This record gives sequence, C-alpha cells and structure tokens, in this order.
Amino acid sequence: MQPLRNTPRVEVDEVAVQRRIDGDKTVQLNYLERRTAVELLAPRGLSDSQIGDLLDLTSSAVAKIRDRHQIESRVTA
Repeated sequence: MQPLRNTPRVEVDEVAVQRRIDGDKTVQLNYLERRTAVELLAPRGLSDSQIGDLLDLTSSAVAKIRDRHQIESRVTA
C-alpha cells in the first residue's frame, strides 16, 4: 500500500483549543484538537460528561477518545 499523496496535514490550533476550554462555543475543533482538549481536561479531574459539555460531545465520545489514545481519567468513582 502506498502512502497518500497531497493530503493536507491537519494541525492543532492551540489557541482554538484553549478558547473552547474557556467556554467559547463558537470555536469548532477538528478531531486532533478535540483529542488535545481531552488530554488537557482529563488530568484536571473533570468527568467525561463535564468534558463533553465543554466540547459539545457525549460522554461516550469522550470516553472513546480517552480509550483510543490511552488518556487516563483522574475522576474517582
């Protein structure tokens, strides 16, 4: 299988991620930016539901991102 050519490289806009974390719902994040936001928020002790509320994602979508990228939750049951 040959690598894809001429595929645009998706990058993380750290300012957009921070604005979204700060509550700016007008900012749309791509997948890598959502993953970055989860990586930043999970260690702060926010639940998947709380992270989802900030990012307009379901708690199961947040859990899927955490599982896929081995991001640990600091929430205790």
